[in-house]
Amino acid sequence: MNDELSPSPARPSDEALLALLTFVAGSDGSIHDREVDFLAKLFPTRPRATLEAEAARFRQASDFALLAIADQFHSDDQRWLGLRFADRMAWRDGTLDDAERKLLGEVAVAMGLPNHAVERVVQEMRPDRKERLSPERMVKVVRELRWDSVQLASGDLVSPDLAALVPPGSQVVVRVGIDRVEVLALCTDGLLARFQDGAAFVAWDDLVSYGREGAIGTGVRLTTEDGREYVLVDHRLTGLCRLLDRLLDDRERKQGAPIVSRLRGEG
Repeated sequence: MNDELSPSPARPSDEALLALLTFVAGSDGSIHDREVDFLAKLFPTRPRATLEAEAARFRQASDFALLAIADQFHSDDQRWLGLRFADRMAWRDGTLDDAERKLLGEVAVAMGLPNHAVERVVQEMRPDRKERLSPERMVKVVRELRWDSVQLASGDLVSPDLAALVPPGSQVVVRVGIDRVEVLALCTDGLLARFQDGAAFVAWDDLVSYGREGAIGTGVRLTTEDGREYVLVDHRLTGLCRLLDRLLDDRERKQGAPIVSRLRGEG
């Protein structure tokens, strides 16, 4: 991962994550360029030849090797992050075959994650996010979500620092405010926010993991495909996790009674 980032208890060590991903890459007996590309993106300071050699080491590795790797993930947050990155690796060719799904199941078991873990993560990582995250669906989910600790609105951003981050061609769908100040926006191509280390845009395609931050869950941490982490520190923004749960998992479920009938700014 990027060496300049400070360590986080929610993130496994680079060595643990590298071991897991090279295990997944080499488990079918062959190493593909797209898999090495992913490793190179996540570990940019390591020579490509080193990454290829590490993956080759795990060709047809035993379950005992996987158990040893899983032991290097020391918390539930780290284990979920590891499974999500493993799933990301498995999706590199745009499909997930039975052997890859079986391997993810073995990873989840070795990590001690619940039975539904693979189904949930596979659903999150499906490469059709832009279809699931259509403007219409985003508005629908926001309306149905009980996120009453923030203000929600539609329309263009009014904060110049956030507006400058919207990529060309991307559309702002929902603006999120705290104490009537814009702090976050959902766009057609990703989300942007004032994170702990400054305002930034996170593309939907780059988002790998998200979860509550801090010992008592007082913030939100996002992790992207290149290993970068983005932290929101206000407890009122933790509803973003529930929102992403709903947006990224579009399986049919029972909905609670909506409390937002219209976003501010809608006609």
